[in-house]
Amino acid sequence: MVRGYRIPYTQAIDDGSANTPRLKPNFFQLFLVLLPILLFTIMVYLREKRNAKKMNMEVLEIEQKLNEKEK
Repeated sequence: MVRGYRIPYTQAIDDGSANTPRLKPNFFQLFLVLLPILLFTIMVYLREKRNAKKMNMEVLEIEQKLNEKEK
């Protein structure tokens, strides 16, 4: 049992006298982690968008050829 003046737990965390330190968010580190993930996601999205456009063009060409054969 600890005797004497007790300070609030959050103040003890800030002072460093509590066992569990408060996690201080490091936004720069978070940014460095999220940046490659975002870039990769954007690159994959753009590549898939381009591939979908190519597939659409191929489908349209095939449909045109089929329509010409029917005539």
